[in-house]
Amino acid sequence: MKRYSHIVIAVILSIPMLLLSGCDKDKKVEFYTASGNNTLGIEFMAESITNKGMVLVVQKLDDSGGEKAVTGTMYDIEQFKDGKWSAIEEKQSPFWDMISNLITTERAREFNLKWEYRYGELPKGKYRVVKEISSENRSITEQYYIEFEI
Repeated sequence: MKRYSHIVIAVILSIPMLLLSGCDKDKKVEFYTASGNNTLGIEFMAESITNKGMVLVVQKLDDSGGEKAVTGTMYDIEQFKDGKWSAIEEKQSPFWDMISNLITTERAREFNLKWEYRYGELPKGKYRVVKEISSENRSITEQYYIEFEI
């Protein structure tokens, strides 16, 4: 009976550690625009972050401005090093699908960013994805960033 109680206590004590470990979706990420305005009302979320890629979810928060938002598949990655953001050297030039993705309040877009081909596996450090979003008629174009750590 004593052995059984030790096992039960060990299981109970290990549950919080299991819940908190290995969950990439909960990694801290910061999202912002180059201008700081976010005129288009866009939000980025990062999921499944690894040193080889992530899932970037892009959605429009509201339609109050009346502008529809579009973006393509292109993005860049920069690394924070020595107090500044710098572009990472490419190992291979990417091939981009030249399509426009409409982003609305009803339909978030998921982009499966697989940067291993382009940049290789990223070493530990602080990074950000850089992506341009435009209004449908191209009257507004803003750069958006989402920071993450490996």
